[in-house]
Amino acid sequence: MNLNQLRYFRVLVEEKQYTKAASKLFISQPSLSNSMKSFEEELNGKLFRKEGRQIILTNYGKMIYKTVCDALDTLDQGINAANEQFSRQENTIRVAWLPTTFGTMLPRIIQDFKKDFDETIHFMLFSKASIPILDGLRDEKYDIGISSYMKGYSELEFTPFYTEDIIVLTPKSHPFTKYHRIKLNQLAHERLITYTPDIPIGATIQEEVTSQIKADSVDDTSIDEVGIAGLVASGQGIGVCADTSFLAPFDLVKIPLDIPSNTRVVYIVRNKNQLQSKFSQDFFEFISAYNLKKIGQLT
Repeated sequence: MNLNQLRYFRVLVEEKQYTKAASKLFISQPSLSNSMKSFEEELNGKLFRKEGRQIILTNYGKMIYKTVCDALDTLDQGINAANEQFSRQENTIRVAWLPTTFGTMLPRIIQDFKKDFDETIHFMLFSKASIPILDGLRDEKYDIGISSYMKGYSELEFTPFYTEDIIVLTPKSHPFTKYHRIKLNQLAHERLITYTPDIPIGATIQEEVTSQIKADSVDDTSIDEVGIAGLVASGQGIGVCADTSFLAPFDLVKIPLDIPSNTRVVYIVRNKNQLQSKFSQDFFEFISAYNLKKIGQLT
């Protein structure tokens, strides 16, 4: 049993459907299903029963739900209080970063920043998807975010940081593997797998790719590259996605898609109305001018 399972369980009870809950949690539906199955096995009890298209708590599930909510509320209150006290310190910078480069890019940038400025600066780091990052910046939970652009956040300032290539992802046996680049019209009559348009990168792919062609079908239910690659690996179609570190475990072929290189842009984001500390301002200026070639990330 882990903390994620408890949070997933609470959201699933609130949403009453796996699809809605997975979307709210920014995870795939199979991941949520497997997590809840494991949770029930560990508890050795049935938590849900189906009623039409919705899931309903069993009597046992209702008891567990109350216990889980009480535990999570207490934990969150304690974490929030600690974070609030820590964040009041002037030398603390709260940074929310996309998980695709959280472990590869961020540590080197922080190391270089501390070396140039002050080793005593403390970072509070959060690995989040774009929408939670933008919501958190709007609510002043973070000082700086690394995120996709999304309309509807007029209080936020977006500064281009780096780009990610949009690729076609295929099994090794697919005819496309003989090409060095794929043109949009070659995707016609293919079964495409890509992101849900409910997230920023999915909206971009829908606007720039899938709406421009006549594919045989488009499965746009995935929330990340792992979900897309898993479906491609199982033979359900070919993927259209960003080339990120999430694809490393999969034995698939990545072919660049012949579209503008700035189709997928990741931004440095901050709240224009939020009072920034000197250290936060220094870090913003530092990463805005950072040479990403130092860590093998080209823009």
